[in-house]
Amino acid sequence: MHDPDRFDPHAWSRAVLNDRYAPDPAWQDRLRHLVLVDGRLVDTWTERVEGTPWQVHAEHFDREARRHAAPPEPPQPPPHERALLWLDDACGGRTAVLALDAAPLVDADDAPEACEHADRERLSRTAELLDGVAATVLSTALGPVPADQVGIALRRALALVWHAQPHVVRRPRSPQHLAGTLCWVVGKANGVFTPGGDVRMKDVREELALGPSLAGHHGAVEEALWGLRPRNQVWFRPSGLPELLLIGRAELLVPGVRGHLVRLRDQALEAESGTAA
Repeated sequence: MHDPDRFDPHAWSRAVLNDRYAPDPAWQDRLRHLVLVDGRLVDTWTERVEGTPWQVHAEHFDREARRHAAPPEPPQPPPHERALLWLDDACGGRTAVLALDAAPLVDADDAPEACEHADRERLSRTAELLDGVAATVLSTALGPVPADQVGIALRRALALVWHAQPHVVRRPRSPQHLAGTLCWVVGKANGVFTPGGDVRMKDVREELALGPSLAGHHGAVEEALWGLRPRNQVWFRPSGLPELLLIGRAELLVPGVRGHLVRLRDQALEAESGTAA
């Protein structure tokens, strides 16, 4: 027999909500009856809604739930496909991935040119600062990589940004701030900073006499380097590789990093051939 003194009104309200928002496909106990005396709840029970006048409401609620249900996620591509998509974003497309090698970077004398004196001064001073950081702080960051390789990558990034979007070069407060941002982007793309790498950002900041951050304009620099090419946006980093910033520029990666990517590419292509066979 029902004991009104032991009745918990919160229990039945939770049950009503559960019935309403989590419909049972078997229609079991979906219909709840409430008995009130003088406006006060004295009893409640559930039963199947099928065959009752309220079945039409249950069917409506089911249709509504199906309409608002999230579609199932598409199946994940196999690991070798995800690895190749990741490499596309790291190197700048499938053509760049297939052409990737571990040869040393060559200084092609592609220094940026400018008409305005202020622009020439800023570009020249920034290049000097980049060479200085490459020869001191970053020279031992990537193992047995000569400092000139790091310097080439940094100066090449400066030239690419200038040719793509000159205002990004003019925007930072000083050449030191521009150099710091380029060091952050190229350094992240090559995995040089801790915890994955050996270099502390603090050391670069001190070398350039900068404040608490190197990455003040990194978004604009990354956008200038990437351009209008599409991104795969596959958030999958192949096992065994450092956490690299994907900037889509194989020409800014030093030989050691490209060597890792070449091995990954060859493994992925081999797996692709095996799958096709």
